[in-house]
Amino acid sequence: MFEFCQTLWAQDPAASAEASDILTAAAPINLKKQDLLDLESGLPPSPSKSHGPSSWSYIASFKWARPVAVLVLLYCVALLLLLNLFWQLPSRDTLSSKAHLQEDEELLLKLPTNFQEAQAVKATLALYKENYSGLVIALLICLYLFMQVFMIPGAMFINVLAGSLYGLCGTFCVIACVSTLGAGLNYWLARLLVREVLLGLFPGRIDAFGKTLQKHKQHLTNYMIFLRVTPFLPSWFINTASPVVGFPFREYIMGTAVGLQPLNFILVQAGQTLGQLNSYRDLYSFWNVSKLGICAILAVSPVLYQRFCTSIPRKRTSFRTLRRTSLS
Repeated sequence: MFEFCQTLWAQDPAASAEASDILTAAAPINLKKQDLLDLESGLPPSPSKSHGPSSWSYIASFKWARPVAVLVLLYCVALLLLLNLFWQLPSRDTLSSKAHLQEDEELLLKLPTNFQEAQAVKATLALYKENYSGLVIALLICLYLFMQVFMIPGAMFINVLAGSLYGLCGTFCVIACVSTLGAGLNYWLARLLVREVLLGLFPGRIDAFGKTLQKHKQHLTNYMIFLRVTPFLPSWFINTASPVVGFPFREYIMGTAVGLQPLNFILVQAGQTLGQLNSYRDLYSFWNVSKLGICAILAVSPVLYQRFCTSIPRKRTSFRTLRRTSLS
């Protein structure tokens, strides 16, 4: 940079004086080389541990209190709306008059934690579906969005239940749209509300994810598809950390819309045979895992092909240079 100022001084002294003033004003900024590369590529500088205080000092500052309070308020409002929809389901007496329930038949409505509970919940929802199909669909969609937006684990059972109650093609299309919408809402919730909280509480994890993002900044969509298909990072972490590290929303939503669907299809398809599922081992069979592996390979194959095509001219050039050197 200073060699450039010396050259500029020889050509135009006035322009060189102006350039030296700019350098003097910019000297305290002390940007790193990686940050300058990030700015040139259009991505914000990757977060780093040295850019902010530690997690304990951030907790002691109580800067997290306001966004967390807003998040809790939004959670309570959404929960009340979901409970209001749940309370609209008819009582057992009303349902028994239409579905002809037996006296010893139990009804179970809860978020299942295993496949035995999922089978019992499916039997209950099947009774409601016969006379209140629209209400059951609305309840499943709202519950799925609620769990995704507020990062509550267990949404996979919603896919299985929906697949067991309705047809494969229609259920898969609805789940594809709802899962993409939920991931997008979670992205904007993290970006607008809890971005600073995540940076303050998890600087190490965010920094590691940001550095990995910089390595794949030319293929962000393919990288997001790969993350969604593979189980290396949980879905809630991808949704919340992506806006923090500056993952563009267009590439994020495109990669999410494609990358979530292989697993969604497997879960919805598993719902068609819910009575035969006893454990996660039955769900993640060798054939299903092979499907996910093939999808992951297809996601990174364009990147690998491009790197292979660019490496061939370099090898030819280096071979020619070595041959000329040996002949001379």
